[in-house]
This record gives sequence, structure tokens and C-alpha cells, in this order.
Amino acid sequence: MKEKTKRPCHYSDLFIKYNGDVFPCCEVWCRNELKIGSLDDPGILSRILDYKPPASCECQNYKLREAREGDNFKSSFLNIEFSLKCQASCAMCCVEAPEWKGKYNDGYFDIIGQIAEHFQPDELLVQGGEVLFQDNTMEFLSKLRASLPRTAFCLVTNGCFKNRKTLDSLKIFNRIGVSLVGFQNETYKKIMGLDLDITKKFIEYVHNETDIKTLLKFLSTPSNIHEIPLFMEWAAGNPPNAVVFEDTGFWQYVNKNAPFSYWNKILFRTRNDFLRTVENNAETVLRNKLKIYLRPHIVDLLSLSPGDFPGTLKDYVILHDIHIKYEDL
Repeated sequence: MKEKTKRPCHYSDLFIKYNGDVFPCCEVWCRNELKIGSLDDPGILSRILDYKPPASCECQNYKLREAREGDNFKSSFLNIEFSLKCQASCAMCCVEAPEWKGKYNDGYFDIIGQIAEHFQPDELLVQGGEVLFQDNTMEFLSKLRASLPRTAFCLVTNGCFKNRKTLDSLKIFNRIGVSLVGFQNETYKKIMGLDLDITKKFIEYVHNETDIKTLLKFLSTPSNIHEIPLFMEWAAGNPPNAVVFEDTGFWQYVNKNAPFSYWNKILFRTRNDFLRTVENNAETVLRNKLKIYLRPHIVDLLSLSPGDFPGTLKDYVILHDIHIKYEDL
């Protein structure tokens, strides 16, 4: 097994929550003991640079340690969660945005701008809530764009927008990731409260009318997992730079030991249909160099492995458990 690299992760990655809390990466936002500080704290820039982890932390590739003399500061990834304001009503929203009744502290814009300009990250990832539904956030990002000419601006969105003002505002982004929870109209409406046809047209607009890189993420639940092949078929016909399959906690919602091996049958049939769909679209996948990222829980649910994909297809199937960087696409 490859030994994990020990590093001061906060010298490379940072995550800022909607409430102003700052963490050494987005994977530990729920571990309050690893919090660096808050945007409300005086001297937060210094606190980030001088951060000494009070607890151990490691991921697939790295182990967190404090900074030492000689460490090079190179900010590659700044991940910011702005307001939780959102036009969707996702039934499985991990930040409970539909129920959020708060007000985002607009005063954070100034300090976020200072942090971003000081660190000059290679990649700035923005999410909500729904950033495209937040006029003040978009206004701030448009101004920040001018001071970070070499930074790749990346957006996470539900993509359910059709008005010209919003479509025109996309030009500040280098990559757009669209999250989909289902791929049939009624499923999508019941889970997300949105119109799938509008989202499809949004994706087609970005693909056909802009030079923005696109990443489409399918989030599985027991209500939609059988729609993975439908999504893959459509994505192959409107090829983004990558598709991602991620689970939202399948077994939390259902009884694994349901009678008649019900869920095992559903998962087995979905697996076979998915593999068949990828193989049937092999020419398109290879021609467009379409990367297919499989998160660990999806791999387990559908019993997948790179060996399931024939020939050179396996070169485009990636088992991945960390952030997909802009440069990866």
C-alpha cells in the first residue's frame, strides 16, 4: 500500500462554510475540532497560515500536519459555500438548504475577497444553496473574477435556469458542475422540486454555446438509482468533460434485508444496464475522451470494478474519492 504524504493541507486547500467557519479541506467540514477559525475572527489570514491541527486527519492520499519552516505555500483549491438560499427543494439536501431561514452575512464578501486575492488559488469552487439564485453572490464573483485572472472559477449548480440574464452570467466560470438527483421528469420533480427539461436545456446550452468545461454528477437514492443507465445514455449523446456517479446514503433509506431480495435485484439489473449502456456508447466515450468517475459507495452498491469495462474503455473509468480538479478535465 502506498504511504500517504504528510503535508500542511491548509497550505494547499481551504473550505469556507456558509456560516464563515474555515476548514483545511472540504472533507472535514463536519469535524468542528479541525476548524481553523471563522471569517469573523480578527487576523483570520494569519490564523490560516499558523494553523496547528488539534486532531489527526487523513484522506485517501494525505495526512494533515502543521506547517514547518521550508514548506512552500501554494494554494491550489479554495472551496466556498456561500448562502444556502436555493430555488430547489431537494428531499435529501445535506445542508438542509430548503429549510434554511437564515440570512447570509454579506460582510463575508470583503474578507473572502481578501483571502482569495492573497492566496491566488489555482481553482476557486463556489457552491450554495444555489449560487445562480443569489444576485449578490453573483455580483461579488463577477468583481472578484477581474482580480483573479489566472484562477479557474468553478461552479456547482442544479442548472435549472433558463432566463437570459442567468445564462449570460455564466461567462465568468471556467467549469460548471451540474448535480442531478434522478433522470425522469416525475422522479426529478419529486426529489428536487425542479423541471428536468429546463436543466437538460441548460446543460445543452453550456455544451453547445460556450467553451466552459462541464461535469455532470448523478446523485443516487433508492428512488432513482435505476435511472443511472438513462442518465448515462443521455450524457453520452451530449458529452460533458466528465460524469460522476455518487451515492447519497442508499442503505440509510431502505431495508437491506427486504423480502424476496428486492434491492439486490434492483441493483443487479441497474448494474447490468449501466455496463451495457457504457459499452454501447464506447465509440462516443472514446472519441470525446469522456471520463467516468465512480465514487466508492456507488462501486460497492453496483459491485463495479475497472475490469467490468472492456478494452480501452477502462482507461476512462476512474475510481475516485477526492475532489476532481479543474486540471483533471
